[in-house]
Amino acid sequence: MSVSGDIQPGSQRRSTRTRAENVSRDRAPEPAATGAADEDEGAPPAPWHFKVLLLGTAGYLVYRLVWFIFWLTGHGWHG
Repeated sequence: MSVSGDIQPGSQRRSTRTRAENVSRDRAPEPAATGAADEDEGAPPAPWHFKVLLLGTAGYLVYRLVWFIFWLTGHGWHG
């Protein structure tokens, strides 16, 4: 690409717009036409970093609970 952003000769630009004859505004496309029939209908799996975040949060809360129990036994009820 040149500095002005023009397309160089010989390169092709793909259109991201859908053609009017392929899309009807009255209804959604059929699942077979979009390829969604082969996919599961469930939610996608959680990413790995979300699982690490949950594991770290659970570990931190257990750590704080243990220290809270130690604090209670040292400062708690001397009944």
